[in-house]
Amino acid sequence: IAVSDLSSAIDHFSSLLNTPCYKTEEVESQKVTTAFFKLKEQKIELLAATSNESTIANMINLLHRINF
Repeated sequence: IAVSDLSSAIDHFSSLLNTPCYKTEEVESQKVTTAFFKLKEQKIELLAATSNESTIANMINLLHRINF
């Protein structure tokens, strides 16, 4: 799930899923930071851009332009 603010998204998903984020990791090659949640046998991954040049940043910017 692509997010623009990882810290806020972690708080939101922790509350929503009633489970803490169990791991965060920076993936420099993709220019993102990831946060992981585990819900039973499923894993949920949040992705936030660490650079305006990342694919995630471009996708979020495109979605903002479409919505507005």
